[in-house]
Amino acid sequence: MLIFVRVFLFCKEDLEGLRIGRYTVPTIRIYPTLIDAVRRLYNRFQENEIDDLNAVAIALNHTSARSGAFLLKLTALRAYGLVDGRGKIYITELGSTLAYPKDRSEEERAFEKAITNIPLWHELYLRFGLELPQQGFAEELAKITGASIEEAKAKEAWIRSAYQNDILHLKSKPSLKEETQPKHEVKKESGYIELSAGEIYLKLPLTKEGIEALEAAVAILKNKLQQTIK
Repeated sequence: MLIFVRVFLFCKEDLEGLRIGRYTVPTIRIYPTLIDAVRRLYNRFQENEIDDLNAVAIALNHTSARSGAFLLKLTALRAYGLVDGRGKIYITELGSTLAYPKDRSEEERAFEKAITNIPLWHELYLRFGLELPQQGFAEELAKITGASIEEAKAKEAWIRSAYQNDILHLKSKPSLKEETQPKHEVKKESGYIELSAGEIYLKLPLTKEGIEALEAAVAILKNKLQQTIK
């Protein structure tokens, strides 16, 4: 008999997201976890206000509104702009669109809006579009976020992997970028690496950089586990 145990580790920063300088990034990626969540909520509640958070939690397969995993997911849904409200929550127009887009064009525009609702993603998207620089990114990250170069270097791989995972659905030229800014081509990859750990899901291109980003994410999870055990 095989027994699978899923261990969830939560601290204050986990529930708010990963902090770097003056920015915070959700630890749950928009696809597939949050898209699936908003679709489940839309099927159950449509765009009506929901005053029972326990009902929301149960709809998302959590035991109650006090579940750490649920609070983590709800925080991320709000950050991307898929739900809104305090006390009573509701699915936004953006959330409804991403739950059931009319066509690929509408879906891509909605993805772009949701992703750029994350302030750091907005800054990176305007500056670099779909492809982050391979060299000197930590230095740029420090300038953008106000973090120290040491913090930027420590979190560079996680930020890179999370950003790349979020923009996988955006293949056309960013509409938010200024016309005077240089264009960035998208490299086509032959495969992907996937990591699923609790509520964290990463999908990275099968490249040297993707493997390094995956190793960095695993190292972060290992460090949190060790700190919890202590």
